[in-house]
Amino acid sequence: MSKKLNVYLNNTLYGTIIFNKNNVLFNYSNDLSINELMSLPLSFSLLSYPSPKWNKVKIFIENLKNENQRWLKVHQLEDKFDFNNNYEYFKMYGIDCLGAIKFIEPGKESSLLGFNDNLKAISLEEIDVNMDCLYSNEQLTINEKNQMISLSGVQGKIGLTFKNNSWYVSNGTTPSTHILKVGLKNVSNQELMEFYSLEILKQIIGKESVVDCELKITPKGNEYLISKRYDREIINNQIMRIHQEDFCQVLSISHYQKYEYQNGVNSKMIIDFLRKYSSNPLKDINIFVKTLFLNYILLCPDGHGKNYSFLIKKDNFRLAPIYDFCSVAHLTKEQMRGGLNEIAMSIDGVKIFCTIKSANIKRFLQKNNLDINEYKNELLIICKALPNIIEKIFNTYKDKYSSLNLLYYNINKNLLKSIKLFEEELLKL
Repeated sequence: MSKKLNVYLNNTLYGTIIFNKNNVLFNYSNDLSINELMSLPLSFSLLSYPSPKWNKVKIFIENLKNENQRWLKVHQLEDKFDFNNNYEYFKMYGIDCLGAIKFIEPGKESSLLGFNDNLKAISLEEIDVNMDCLYSNEQLTINEKNQMISLSGVQGKIGLTFKNNSWYVSNGTTPSTHILKVGLKNVSNQELMEFYSLEILKQIIGKESVVDCELKITPKGNEYLISKRYDREIINNQIMRIHQEDFCQVLSISHYQKYEYQNGVNSKMIIDFLRKYSSNPLKDINIFVKTLFLNYILLCPDGHGKNYSFLIKKDNFRLAPIYDFCSVAHLTKEQMRGGLNEIAMSIDGVKIFCTIKSANIKRFLQKNNLDINEYKNELLIICKALPNIIEKIFNTYKDKYSSLNLLYYNINKNLLKSIKLFEEELLKL
């Protein structure tokens, strides 16, 4: 027997998803015109009107599920159903999916649409306590059950709402405004290095093109990042979600294939997509390409398909600010082994740091129909500026974050080597 859920983008009904025994179908609402759909898409993977192909719908559904193991563990302990049952999963958790998508059981709309400011205040001290708990993988003091499935990814994180100069935990439908996260345990000082890397990136591509984040340290000495959500806006004093999709979602590629080596997302797919759909393709492609090269130059290994996103506003589609940009330049050569010595998304097939040749750079630019001289000159300017920027960011934060002083020798040595080798290859173009 088929089961149905209505699918909303914020508070607008877009259609109905039908869960059958062997497949899943989606039909757009008769009240939604093709022009409305193209003006504000539910998903770029579902542009076939009125009924996208079932295999596209299946990937669309799977890509909205939370892959965070901590989140899954907390909910599976309390919610006794098969998490592979997509109907039960989205009936339970679909009110706050990635982007601005909501799944609602027919007849339940009146209680779940609109705004429910069920906010519980949380002190700065309690925030620190909870981040310590995340860091040591212990139970939080806040109700972790209310953390929504939109907080995806593999790192430990919580969502909080900042309103009227105070912090709150949302137990209702009020969206979070900030994401607080700790780093992965297999990379030391990840929180500090991500903050440091993002600060460098802001100097190159502009702070408006990079996520706004702060680095905090608890009384126990644990570091965590607070990132202001760029997918939020205030309308009539209400916090509204701005729709977004990562590049696994827009390209209809499973999140299990977020890495290029898994036959997943590659740079050409993103450039082609931006060229076709971005409201400002020249600027967005330029930002993406420079970020891709900076992943390589600054030794950032995790720029995979889910770590680039696309913001979707009505008639305005743009590359989202860059996030999860983190150098491993503080590590030794031995510590970088095991996948930390290469970028996630290759440049003309080259992934290993400090091995690219001028011919690879040239072929990459040619294959993507990008002006060789223009990018050569831009990248040379970046290479010339980077040593001073690296030192400037260090001097800005060395007193505030004392552990940066212990890491800086490796950071400076590894980055200057990488910049020098890359610049030498650029000059051969």
